[in-house]
Amino acid sequence: MLAECQYAYFAKRNLLLGPILESTLANLSGTHDDSTCRLTRDACTFMLRTCDDEYRLYRQFFVTRHTEERKLSTDGRISPAMSTITSVFTSAQSPQQVHPFETFSEQMCRTLYDMLRPRIVHNPHLETLAELCTMIKIEMIENRCSLQMVASILGDDASNDQNVSGLNPRAGFVSVMSELVGDIAERIVYRAGMYAQNDIAAYRPAAGDIAYPQMLQMIRKIENEQKEQQEKEPEEGSAPATAIDQHCLWYPTVRRTVMCLSKIFPCLDIGVFHSLARDMLFSCIDSLETASKAIMESPAPAKGWSKKLDAHLFVVKHLLILREQTAPYRQNVLSFRSDSLNTKDFSIDFSKFTNVLFDSKSKWFELSTDNALLELITTVPIEMREQEGDSRRVLDQQLRASTFRLAHEASLLMIRDLADWIEIAEDERMKEGFQLSGHPKLAAGVLKDVSAVAYRNVGTKFTEVNIYSNSTVLYII
Repeated sequence: MLAECQYAYFAKRNLLLGPILESTLANLSGTHDDSTCRLTRDACTFMLRTCDDEYRLYRQFFVTRHTEERKLSTDGRISPAMSTITSVFTSAQSPQQVHPFETFSEQMCRTLYDMLRPRIVHNPHLETLAELCTMIKIEMIENRCSLQMVASILGDDASNDQNVSGLNPRAGFVSVMSELVGDIAERIVYRAGMYAQNDIAAYRPAAGDIAYPQMLQMIRKIENEQKEQQEKEPEEGSAPATAIDQHCLWYPTVRRTVMCLSKIFPCLDIGVFHSLARDMLFSCIDSLETASKAIMESPAPAKGWSKKLDAHLFVVKHLLILREQTAPYRQNVLSFRSDSLNTKDFSIDFSKFTNVLFDSKSKWFELSTDNALLELITTVPIEMREQEGDSRRVLDQQLRASTFRLAHEASLLMIRDLADWIEIAEDERMKEGFQLSGHPKLAAGVLKDVSAVAYRNVGTKFTEVNIYSNSTVLYII
């Protein structure tokens, strides 16, 4: 009988509240047509207040706790027979069974879900999607639907009395909004993937983006002039002026990658974020390689270092920035590392297959163990290779390779003539009928002179290259 009464109660409340909720949400949608974030915050606040009001009204007709049943029975406000009926009804409900009020509140919040979802999932702006996801997930669900907040609404100190198994009036809101958070997360993954392809990997540098090291020298000159002016005219309480924000000196794709990762990190599960961050870092590294080639092709100044050195310094500098800025995310990934978080790359190796088929020395009809046909049948010609990878390995491997290229180019600035002499000597020595007397450039006297020049360059240019590299790389980090 009590279950039928609750069913009739909730049916009538649905009929009464349905048009009111739709009208109110429609008015909010028209008022905040230009701002989805303000619409979401106001609509969620309205729906939470509605759930609280409906819960207070529900408690005027029905008992929600065993403690209230005993209290009402001892005070004489309900009969002992009614107390027995309600206790039997509530005890018959399993702990996993959903309370009718939670189902009712979920139906109410479904109207909010139907109104918000089309506007959210069709939003093309990644920052807006990340802000919406953080707002619903943290501000609305975690903060406003926490146990302390629910306890204050119930009027009981549930945190101190663990025996109280009360009803959560906002459980339906949490259930529906959790679905919406999942929809937003899927949209964020899609938009982040498109952002990595179109705005990071496909980015083509402008003339100002690859003006290295001229841009750094100009900024350093401006800051030195400001510093000298402050020393001449000191002002008490004035903060030191800077020429420009350091983030503005980063390459645009690096800045976009760091900003994007910081936005989506609170919105996604750790495994999804780990995979997406790895793909975005790959796109950013490809854009850095493109910019490095553009720096190499730019005209070199009359006096200065090689453009190859500037290009390698450019890549190393920004890889160090990426590693520093993504360190908190990588530490978070490592603390929750499991088999499901590892991203695995698979590759197919046909080397055995091609070696057997196209080897001119293969013996196909040899009646021995050295038989190419027997080897092709008994061995697996195709090999599947598996390699684990994550964002930490991607950056470390790329940084190691770029550092080696930088060291090689720096060494060539000091011993290029000696390296060229060694390369010519090796090429000529491999030729048939080589005679040292017929190659005056390979004479011992030439080698002595080239070695002496290389020795002097190592003593003089090594310090200059080291200072130039450190000032160029460390200036921005």
